[in-house]
Amino acid sequence: MTTTALIISAGVGVIVGATSIGSGSILAPLLIAAGFEPLAAVGGALVGGASMKIVSAAALLALRRAWTAIRPASAGRPNP
Repeated sequence: MTTTALIISAGVGVIVGATSIGSGSILAPLLIAAGFEPLAAVGGALVGGASMKIVSAAALLALRRAWTAIRPASAGRPNP
C-alpha cells in the first residue's frame, strides 16, 4: 500500500502543479478508491499538501523568486 500511495501522490503532485487545483480534492478520493480508510486518506492528503507547499517554497527561495513577487505588493508599488 505504501508504494501505491507514493505513486498516487507523485501523480497528484504533477496534476496540482499543472492545474493549481487543491491537492486534497484530488488526493483524498484517489486514496479512498485505492483502498485506504477515509481517515488515513484525509490525513495523507493533508500531509501531501503540506509537503508540496514546503517543497514549493524552498524551490522559490532557491531561485530567489519569492521576494520579487512579494516585495512590490507589500511596498505598495506595482509589479515591474
